[in-house]
Amino acid sequence: MGSKRLTLGIVSLLGLLFVLPAAMAQDGGAKDTTLANLSAVSALRCDAIRRGKIATRQADIYRTEASHAHGMGRINAEQQTAAKEAEAGAAFEESGRLKRRLAGMVDGYVSARRLEWYQTVDVAHKIKLEDKITVAQEILTDACGK
Repeated sequence: MGSKRLTLGIVSLLGLLFVLPAAMAQDGGAKDTTLANLSAVSALRCDAIRRGKIATRQADIYRTEASHAHGMGRINAEQQTAAKEAEAGAAFEESGRLKRRLAGMVDGYVSARRLEWYQTVDVAHKIKLEDKITVAQEILTDACGK
């Protein structure tokens, strides 16, 4: 009973993950992208990379344990290795999706700021827009603190 409920919950969450972005894209982006939005998506991406690296290290530890163990200990370590490898794969896949999403958001943000730059005659406002464009591009190229 509990596992059926968990499965239904996971399926519904996956449905939301694929339906919501498509609905927002059709809506034309109801809200304007800000630097805070870009920064938040970048932080989520970095967190996914961090989780993937941790799970990979844990899988390596279990793999080493499996090579030295015998019997049930080896089976348990191999199961833990497979679970951690799957967890790492999911985290890295999430990171890739977030990277593509961030790239699209930055492209839209930069395009909107450039359009605004061409439409304004105020030099001070143009300088602020140039700074915002530069920051957005830096957010995209940031390698998660490296």
